[in-house]
Amino acid sequence: MTSKTFFISYAILYHLLRASSWILENNNDINRFNVIFHVHLPEGIEKNGYPIVLGDGKELGSWETPIVKLHQPFSQNSTYWRSDPVIISLSNVNENKVIQYKYAIHIKRYHHKLRGTIAFEGNSIQDNRMLDIERNDQFDIWKNNYSFSEKYHINNNNIRDFAFVDYIYNTIKENNLKEKVLEYQYLLTHHKELTIRALTFKFIINRVDIRSREKRLFLCLLLGYFISMQGEFYELPDQFPSASLLKALHGYKLEDLPSDAKGHMYTAITFLVQNNAFQMKFDWLIIFTIASEVDPNYDFIERLRALKYSNENYLANFIKKAEMIIRPNIHSNEFETYVKLAKVRFKYFCVLISKFYENG
Repeated sequence: MTSKTFFISYAILYHLLRASSWILENNNDINRFNVIFHVHLPEGIEKNGYPIVLGDGKELGSWETPIVKLHQPFSQNSTYWRSDPVIISLSNVNENKVIQYKYAIHIKRYHHKLRGTIAFEGNSIQDNRMLDIERNDQFDIWKNNYSFSEKYHINNNNIRDFAFVDYIYNTIKENNLKEKVLEYQYLLTHHKELTIRALTFKFIINRVDIRSREKRLFLCLLLGYFISMQGEFYELPDQFPSASLLKALHGYKLEDLPSDAKGHMYTAITFLVQNNAFQMKFDWLIIFTIASEVDPNYDFIERLRALKYSNENYLANFIKKAEMIIRPNIHSNEFETYVKLAKVRFKYFCVLISKFYENG
């Protein structure tokens, strides 16, 4: 074997070993995942002991050793506790990949009669929780144990600092919007009343100026959910800052959100368009750039029937902006769309349409 052949063979072997190592590492990752426990506990529970999580497997203390401890991340949320990320190995659990766990209180030492006692939530093994291995975040509410005193009880209807929605919103990034929407929908399914109660107009209005586009898209969706819970004749306040949310729609695709969220998103978009248009602003024109995605029949136009611009300057500005935005996004053969525009009873659409046809 020549030295050249030796070095080539060595290089091939080296890369094969690296590839094998990479495969092993990734196979290990398949059997491991990070989890964060979120829970609302009875207020003031820390006066009696340390909140912990116990469950199956060594990572959760095998039901005996308090390894996963909870902490309060925000002083204003007195009942909200969460853990640091915990790496769970599925290889250490049973064949069905089922991991059971419970929240508990590790009683402080100065409680002599209960020294070393672990007070579990719930009343029996039937109250054991199943770890959802499809989700990194576990959102739970303490299960009362009625053999304990009131200090270990929580009233689900009286949780005024419900923090799960805030957590989801605060952890939205550029690449996880759909995942966070799924988490919100999970809350609506499993903690419906608390999640609905947390969805207030104030929650949305206080955040609309956030720089993150993904967070503003999330707020659009929340607005759609919020509107759906209002009366039939609900309208956004006259001075609602609709422009900020409308600008977030630039480049929006239906695939950005779960398929069952598009209805609520469309509701928000149509209300934002109407609100912005009647403020005599033009940010609403962005809908023409995404109409093929959200409203291919241009049904939103019906909401603009009563719109009238009060002077020629508004009309001139509208025509200028519309020529840049509407015309490139409506093909000349989409006659029905132009008819819908013309049916809106204000003259600038007629002027605009005639200009489109004049310019061919």
